[in-house]
Formats: sequence, C-alpha cells, structure tokens
Amino acid sequence: MTGLKNIVVVIALICSLLLATADGQQPAQTPFQVVPVHSGLVDQGRLYNTINSQVNQVLAGTQSLDAQAPNTLALDMQPQTNRQLLVSWYQGYRFAQLTQPTSVGEISANRISFLEDLNKKCRSQEVHDYLVGDVAFPAMQAIIQGNFHPVVKYNAILIVGALNAEESIAGATRLPPVPYAPSLAVLVQYVQDDTASDALRLGAWIGVLRHITMDSYNTGIQGQLNTAIQDTRTIPPNQKLLIYNQALTLVKQSPPASRSLEAHTWFQRRALDVIGRVGFIPPDSDVVPTVSTIVANDQAPLSLRLSAALTLGRLQYRQSGVGLPAGETSLSLGDLAITICKNEFQRVALAELKGKGPVSGDSGMGG
Repeated sequence: MTGLKNIVVVIALICSLLLATADGQQPAQTPFQVVPVHSGLVDQGRLYNTINSQVNQVLAGTQSLDAQAPNTLALDMQPQTNRQLLVSWYQGYRFAQLTQPTSVGEISANRISFLEDLNKKCRSQEVHDYLVGDVAFPAMQAIIQGNFHPVVKYNAILIVGALNAEESIAGATRLPPVPYAPSLAVLVQYVQDDTASDALRLGAWIGVLRHITMDSYNTGIQGQLNTAIQDTRTIPPNQKLLIYNQALTLVKQSPPASRSLEAHTWFQRRALDVIGRVGFIPPDSDVVPTVSTIVANDQAPLSLRLSAALTLGRLQYRQSGVGLPAGETSLSLGDLAITICKNEFQRVALAELKGKGPVSGDSGMGG
C-alpha cells in the first residue's frame, strides 16, 4: 500500500496549486461554501478540551451512545446524548474544519486525523458503525455534492473511499480491513460520470483501487473463514466486472480536451492498477492485447508502460483460460527494460556532466 500512499501525497501537493492565485498568494475571499466551526470550539479552549475528552471516551467504548452526555454542544444548550454529541462534534468541528479555506496540508491532516479516530481510537463496533454509516458517509456526500472548493471535495471523496465496515484486526487472527460497501457505489458513480471534475474522478479511482485491493486480500483468506463471514468481506462479482470494464475503457481512451497528457496518464495508471488487482480476465475481453500494446508502444509515457507491464504480471491467465503470447511479450518487456536502462545511463551521465555526480535512488520515472 506504500505506492498508493505516495500517490495520495503527490496528488495532494498538486492540488495545493488550486488554492493559490496566479501570483502564488492565497485569495482573501472565496466563492465556495464553508461550514462554520462551532463558536464554542474555535479557540480550542476549555470547552474544546472537555468535549474532546468526552468523545474519546465514547470512541473507546467506556461511555454508551445513548447515555446522557455530561456536556452539550447544542446551540440551545439543551442536554444531549453521547450519540447527539458525536454528531455535533464531528459536523460542527471536525468536518467543518475540512471545508475551511486553509492550506491543503491542514485539510489533508484533518482527513487523516478523522480516519485515525476510526481505525485507532474507536474500540466499540457499535460506535464505529454509527460514525461511518450515520455521520461520516452522509456528511462527505453532502460535501461532494455541494459548492465546496475542489480540494475540499477531493478530500471528502478520499474519506468516502477510506471508510471501513470493519477495521483491520491485528494479533494472532490477522485480518485486513473490510471497506464500507455503500462507499463503492458512490465511487463507481463518479468514475463513470464524464461531467464530474477531475479532482472527484481521481479521488474516486483512488478509492476504487483501495476497495479492489482489499477485496483481493480478503478473497485470499476466504479459506480461513466461514461462508457467512467471507460473503460480507468481498465485492459481488457483478460489481467487480462493472469496475473492470470501466477501467479497461479508461485505459483505451485518449485524453479529453480538458485534461493534459500527464494527468490522463495518472488516470490510466490507476485504471491499470485496478485491472491488475481484479486479476481475472472476463470471457471475450481484449485486455491482454490492449495492455500488451501499451507495453510495446515506445511512444507511450514510460510510467504508463511500466504500469501496463505490472498489470500483465498480475492477470490470472490460467484461472481465466487465457493465454499470453510468450514470444511477443518477452520482446516487449525486453525492449522496455532496455529503455529503462538507457534512461538511467543518460540521467547519470547528465548529472556527472553538471558536476553533481551520480545520484542514487531516483530513476527519474516518478510515481
């Protein structure tokens, strides 16, 4: 998953450009929607510390959802249950922070912090289910559909893709997380929507890739689980086929007029990653010749050819009853390896000519 994390970091840095004006200054005002932070929490003073402590107790499972909270965030100061307090805290503070016109780093940090509430702090499955299904999921959908800044919406759809129905289990019985199934329907909706912004569509592809990757892990451990459990941990075949076909369509597409070749290459590489993680080859699919053609195309971006080669290595030929032209594929992969070596030699030679000396650890191929 390290590569996927690097992708998210790089894209977040790219998106930071959207927050600056042409001269690099932050705009004084923005026409985008902003959710105001609860007035009692803005200064992060005594009330903030008190509520934060109370929320952590609920997450830890030491306070029940329906017990009356000792403090309240209700605007009319009426008593709240812990369930109501969680809604006020996350909607009035944590999620409101995501919409503020601030730096991308802070928005991203707030996103990561919320996800850590779920996968590190939360020890009650009941609280976890409530936060995911009743609080976070609808709140992120509202942001995605609202008039918020593209970076805000991008982080919201990343949260949608990162939500889990069950977090990973460590220890003797190690199990990968189970992504939240309703999220996948939203993600697929946006990868299919040609009218959606590239920020949303890219975030959706990252989420789809995570769902497909976790599905491959959970499929691999099915033999260790009883049937009732394993059926809840994997993506239904018809939905997986829909994702596969959408990814293959993207791989075949030329860049739309509104998208640069570099950006389109990012999209196609994510689609290739999805195809490789799906693994199976549907009947009558032309995925093998399509991906093989990319590997052999010396005019295609090198990063795209490398992703295509990796995908070829992940496809399940024997299980799908599909053959791979060994001779042609070997020649294409050999040519790709030679190209990589030539690029590396040229990079080192250029560095030495500039007096910098060889630079290790960077092939110049990017993410």
